[in-house]
Amino acid sequence: VELVSVQRRDSGFAKKHSSVCLSDDENVEVEEKSSESFQPSSAKVGLLSGIRTVWNSPPIFSICVIASAFEGSMYIFIFLWTPALTHIENHLKPTANELPFGWIFASFMLCCLLGTMSFSRLSRAGVSASKCLVGVLALAAASCLAMAYPHASESGGASSVQYWGMLSYEFAIGAYYPSISVLKGTVVPEDQRAAIYNVFRLPLNLLVLINLTSGLSTQLSFLANSILLMVACILQIRLVRRSATLK
Repeated sequence: VELVSVQRRDSGFAKKHSSVCLSDDENVEVEEKSSESFQPSSAKVGLLSGIRTVWNSPPIFSICVIASAFEGSMYIFIFLWTPALTHIENHLKPTANELPFGWIFASFMLCCLLGTMSFSRLSRAGVSASKCLVGVLALAAASCLAMAYPHASESGGASSVQYWGMLSYEFAIGAYYPSISVLKGTVVPEDQRAAIYNVFRLPLNLLVLINLTSGLSTQLSFLANSILLMVACILQIRLVRRSATLK
């Protein structure tokens, strides 16, 4: 009888002890979950760190403005080149057939390829990517200015100043991407590269959104692109001079 009573007391103590352990484990889990809920996400921390780095580093900030200006103008150009050429063609030949957009797009891609090949040749000749980017931005600004004020000839939209401006702009696009890639690789720190590149996209998307929702005409949009690219070209010239003084 005494043995049975002792076993019952031991089993009751074990149950109480196990319930206490379970409750302690549950409390620990609740505390861990609550602490995790109050901790900021790693993506948010990385984004804030990237914003601080961009703001505190003038070269990286300049690269952010340059990339946002050029790539923003490129996306705006993608939306506007078709209605711009169509407007010219309808003005010159109202009864003409539809423009050969396939051939026009193929000519754009050819000019883009020529721009990339030109950058490769300049790099092998010893011209730095920073100096190449100055020429690219100046050419892009002049191209957008030509697209903003077309002077179409009687032979059709394909021979207009606006179309030739589009071709030279595509040439600048082909030389821009290798130039900016080299420049980013030398300026942006590798351990924060992903976060900083995400910061670069914020003003880029905002710029495109404002331009497309503001109701500007095609000519005013191209003119705004030209002004932005001129500002980017000035910033790039300052970067080149800064790097020359540091050497």
